[in-house]
Formats: sequence, C-alpha cells, structure tokens
Amino acid sequence: MIDPDTGRVEAVIELDDKSHDADRDRQRDAMLEAGDCRIVRFPSKPRPNLAIVRERTAFLTAAA
Repeated sequence: MIDPDTGRVEAVIELDDKSHDADRDRQRDAMLEAGDCRIVRFPSKPRPNLAIVRERTAFLTAAA
C-alpha cells in the first residue's frame, strides 16, 4: 500500500498460501521492517474479502 500524497510505501500485503516458506518469509519481513515497512498477512484460503482487508489495514488510515 502506497501513500498517495507522498509515494511512500506504507505496507506490504502478503497472501500466504501453501507455497510460502516460513524461514524465507521471516528474513524478508525483517528486511522490510528494518526499512519501516509494515507487513499485513492474509491466508489465501478463504480468500479475504474487501471488508476484511479494510479492517486489517485500518491502522494505516487511522495514523494519518
């Protein structure tokens, strides 16, 4: 998710499915967090709907 005013990356949305490697994810997450980028994870099944995505990302707009 990108802040439309600044172009700054605010969060990375990740859909986790059975192909995800937990160790590799932890390494990537640490790198992203070191760059002040938040990670929002969703299981791929059941597919998240718009209401769930909005609920889980509300903290981004609340801080504005």
